[in-house]
Amino acid sequence: MTSTEVTAVLKFGSSVLASHTGLQRAVEEVYRLRREGAKIIAVVSALGESTDLLIAEARRIAPDPSPHALAVLLATGESKSVALLTMACLRSGITACPVASHEIDLLTTSDSLDASPISVGSEKIGALLVENDVLVVPGFVGHDGFGRTTLLGRGGSDLTAVFLAQAIGAKKCRLLKDTEGVFEWDPDGPGPRPRSFTNLHYADAKSLGGIILQKKAIALAEARKQSIEVAKPASNFCTVIGSRPSTQRVATPTSGPDRISVLGCGQVGRAVVRRLCQEPGRFEVVGVAVRSKKRPRQGVPEALLATNAIELVQKPAEIVVELMGGITPARACVADALRLGKDVVTANKELIALHGEELAAIARTHGRILKFSAAVGGSLPLLETLALSSGLTQVVAIEGILNGTTNFILDRLHRHGSLKDAVARAQSRGLCEQDPQEDLAGIDAERKLTIIARACGAESIESQVQEMDLGEIECLCRAAAARGRVIRQVADLRLEKGRARGRVILEDLSSNSFLGQTTGAENRVVISYDDNSTVNLQGIGAGPQPTAESILGDVLEIRRIRSQESGTGNLLEDAS
Repeated sequence: MTSTEVTAVLKFGSSVLASHTGLQRAVEEVYRLRREGAKIIAVVSALGESTDLLIAEARRIAPDPSPHALAVLLATGESKSVALLTMACLRSGITACPVASHEIDLLTTSDSLDASPISVGSEKIGALLVENDVLVVPGFVGHDGFGRTTLLGRGGSDLTAVFLAQAIGAKKCRLLKDTEGVFEWDPDGPGPRPRSFTNLHYADAKSLGGIILQKKAIALAEARKQSIEVAKPASNFCTVIGSRPSTQRVATPTSGPDRISVLGCGQVGRAVVRRLCQEPGRFEVVGVAVRSKKRPRQGVPEALLATNAIELVQKPAEIVVELMGGITPARACVADALRLGKDVVTANKELIALHGEELAAIARTHGRILKFSAAVGGSLPLLETLALSSGLTQVVAIEGILNGTTNFILDRLHRHGSLKDAVARAQSRGLCEQDPQEDLAGIDAERKLTIIARACGAESIESQVQEMDLGEIECLCRAAAARGRVIRQVADLRLEKGRARGRVILEDLSSNSFLGQTTGAENRVVISYDDNSTVNLQGIGAGPQPTAESILGDVLEIRRIRSQESGTGNLLEDAS
C-alpha cells in the first residue's frame, strides 16, 4: 500500500449473509468503501443458520462431540462464506483474495470452542493488501499453538474484526448487522419500539447483555480505546461504541424507494435493471427505454418496456440511469432529466467526453447530481480517487490500461489465439460490441483521458492516438510473447499548469510490471502526485456486472446524499 491509502475492517454477520442477496449487499458495502479510497478486510460469519445446522448435524453423529472435531466442522461454515463473498466481489470487478486464518498467523488460546486471539501476522496482512484491494477473512476461527483449529465463541466474528482492526491500525471497524445500529432492547420483541443509540459508551454496551455484540469484542475495544461502528448495510446511520457518553438517536421518517427510469437495455442495462428489481424496498423501476419491444430481455418485466426515451424521462422519478450510448438522443434525455429536477447516472463516455461540461453546468443550475463513474474504468474507482485527493495534492501524471475490452483481446493474442477468436470471445462475454474498432483503435481510451483530465482540473486538453493495422497488432503480440513480454494498450496523461497532454499507444511491457500483469478485462492505473507519492488502482474495466456495480454505486451514493441524516457521512470519517 501507499501512504495515501487507509485500511478499513468490515464484518458481515450471519444475519446479513442470510442469502445470495445478502452476499450482493456485502459487495455493495465493500465497493462503497473502495470508492472512498480504502483497502478492506472483510470478516465474514457463516451464512444464515449454517452454524446451528452444523451443530445439529454433529449431534446426530455424536451427542457429545469432541470439541476439536466440532471446531473443525463449524469452521467450514466460515470457509464457505469466505469463498462465496470472494467470488461475488470478483464477479463485480473488485480484486479480492480469500485468506484462511492460518495464512495470517491468527494465533489464539487453546480453548477449542471459546478461545481468545493472542496475535496475528500484521506484516503478512500488509503484504496481501499490496496485491489486493480486499481480503476476505473468516471470523470466529483461529489456530492455537499446536496448529489446531479453534473458535472464538458465539459472536466470535465480532471479536475477529475488532482484533484485526486494532492489530493493523485500521481507520474504521464497522460491524454490519440486520439492524439499524444498537437499540435499548430487541426491536423485534413485544412492547413499544425501542430507541437506537447514536453513541454508546463501552459500559452501556456491556450492560445491554451482548444482545447485538459479543461481550469479549466490547471488552477488547474498551481495553484498546478503539471505537466500533454497528450498522445495517446501505444505511447512513450507525451506532458508534466508544468512550463518548451514550446518546440516543432522534427518530426521523424513513424514505420510500427511489423511483428510477433506465434508458437502454443492452447487457449492462439488463444487469442494472435486474439488480434494481431485486431491491424493492430501495428502488422502484418505473420504465426501461428500448428500441423495440419485440426482442425478449431476460429478467426485465415486459410491462416496464417503453420505446420513447424522451417520454420516459418525463415520467415521475427521482433518478434517471442513461445507458443508451452515443450522443442522440442521450444528450437531450440527460439534459431534460436534469432540468426536470432528476439526478442522473450515466456510463456514456462519449457523451461525457464531448458534452460533460455542458451537462454539469445544467446540473449545477438546477441543484441536481450528475454522476458517471462507470464511464471510466468500470469497477475501478478512478474518478472517486481523484476527487478524494483534490485540494490535498496535485496530480502530475496518470498512466494505465483503461480499456478492458482491448486488454482482454490483447491478452488472448498473447496466449497465441487469433484476433478473430479473441474478438469473438470478448463479444460472447459481453465485453464489446459487434465492432470493436473504437476499443482497439484507442478512441475509447482517448475519451476516458478527456474525462480524467477534466476531473484533474485541466483547462486545455491535447491528445494523440497511435494508429495501427489490426493485423500488425496480432504480429506484435506474438513477437512480444516469444520474448516473454506483453503488448498492452497504455493511456498516458501528463498535467502541468492547467494543461493536459494525453496519448494512447501500444507498449511493449515486462510481464512482471504492474501494468504488464493485467489479464482479461482488467484495468490498472498509476496516479502520480506532486509530492512524489503514487496510488495504484486495479479492477475489471469491462463487462455487464462490473459496469453495473459502478452504476449502482453511483445510484446508492445519490440516495445517501439525498437522504443524509444528521451525524452520518463518509464511512472513513473519524467517529472516535
